[in-house]
Amino acid sequence: VIMLVAFILVFVPLALFSLDTQRATFRNYAHSVATQKELISSIVLNATQWVLLEASKSVEQAVFVGIVEPPDRAVDTLTGAIRMSRSRDGWDFTSALQRRGLAHRAWEELNNQWTCTQLNNNLCSGRALSLYAALDEEEIMGAAFRPSYWAQTLAKEAPFLLDAPASKGRSTNLSVYEAHPQHGARGEFFVSRPIRPTQMPFYLTQVKLAQKAMLASATGNIAEMRAEAKLKKMWSPVYLFHPWWEGENASSGGQLALSWTTPLAMCGNYSCVDGVVAADTTLDLVSYELALAWYRLQSNLLGAPWSFELSEQNSSIFIVKQMAPMFPEQEGLLIGASDF
Repeated sequence: VIMLVAFILVFVPLALFSLDTQRATFRNYAHSVATQKELISSIVLNATQWVLLEASKSVEQAVFVGIVEPPDRAVDTLTGAIRMSRSRDGWDFTSALQRRGLAHRAWEELNNQWTCTQLNNNLCSGRALSLYAALDEEEIMGAAFRPSYWAQTLAKEAPFLLDAPASKGRSTNLSVYEAHPQHGARGEFFVSRPIRPTQMPFYLTQVKLAQKAMLASATGNIAEMRAEAKLKKMWSPVYLFHPWWEGENASSGGQLALSWTTPLAMCGNYSCVDGVVAADTTLDLVSYELALAWYRLQSNLLGAPWSFELSEQNSSIFIVKQMAPMFPEQEGLLIGASDF
């Protein structure tokens, strides 16, 4: 009996202590596993967020370099050429010869963009589709490049020169000529159609800015007047673009496009605007850049630690116009998507 009591007094507390220790160990182990799981999940989540953030930065950079910068460089080039020409006596572009010279200058800028081979630098960042100037009496002068398969590839195919004489207050006649692919000289007549440049989206964009400047001048607010009077570059609204090289009865249906615009004003403000310089880009080029970004993201997520297969059924990269103060009716408009 004494031995039994001694056994109980010695070993039962020891067993209970051992059991408590084991339970505490299991609890600490479970907590440790949970902590490690949470840490790993956090690391993977942070890494995933980093990959997605890099993908969005890549999209932003690609859109700027491939879509925004080329038209901007193009309109700067043609605006400078027009400013230089206007500094000479008698240069008002009523002369077909004067317009022809500016059209060739537009061809030179586009040709530099379309034939540049040193990609991924500031001088070979992308391609504007067309570049031109329109004056308030309906004159047009410029150039356009048509891809080999319209809306399917960026390959160079056919350059054109554009010309339309003055026809104030009514439609003018746009004449499109083939341009020599090597030096841009005007070649054979290609097509013509009636056109009213001052009623087209690219021109009306700058008209709207000029009207805002006039309204600001009526308020008497000096700061607002100065801000609105300052000449501004601006994207047109998205519109249905009928290629310059198509005739009046063309059946392509057009393409959704944007035009990057800048005003012509010798006085330096909106009080004397008498024309607009614009460069066009189509939204299929935006979707093209988004598709390239999506393929890069797909490749990244296939590797460790994600091993996740991205597909068109579970993902898309897209751009939506979130703010459009000039054209509020286009807020929420889908500009491009990787699966288009």
